Amino acid sequence: MLKRTFDFVVSFLVILIALPLWLAVVMAIKIDSAGPVFHHATRIGKGGKPFTLYKFRTMVADAASRGPGITQQDDPRISRVGRFLRQLKIDEMPQLINVLHGERGQINPGPALSGVMTEEQVEYVCRNLADVLTTGPASSRNSKPATSAPASTSSPSTSTPTTATSTATSPTTSP
Repeated sequence: MLKRTFDFVVSFLVILIALPLWLAVVMAIKIDSAGPVFHHATRIGKGGKPFTLYKFRTMVADAASRGPGITQQDDPRISRVGRFLRQLKIDEMPQLINVLHGERGQINPGPALSGVMTEEQVEYVCRNLADVLTTGPASSRNSKPATSAPASTSSPSTSTPTTATSTATSPTTSP
């Protein structure tokens, strides 16, 4: 309950203080390219419950029809304003709305993409993450993206890895 109160109060204050910046961003997005100001997508939260994640739109309005779902470095679908917003991580600020709604917390790891993860991966995330939070390694500047959940159905702590990408170790292996 204390964490939820902290998340709510901090998010509310940051939104209030950043409101002039948000208004400038809204105007810049509208001037730069046609389309909605916000991008929203379904993500998987705590307990496997889906929720709508909000961000400032940083790509052209029809980006999904112009290329792959994964954004590449120097992707031509990113708008001029969007490139600036991404560099400063300003595009992530509307996620504070999700924090106010109690769908997310403030810190570490990001929510899972709905429709991208297998049922086993969603189950792994739900078992091993206490909450879905707004900042994490993938959101940090100069960081490498976080690895995904193991592709196999076995628990990382109960068996030897069955895939080359798994980082789990056998319980008998000492560090």
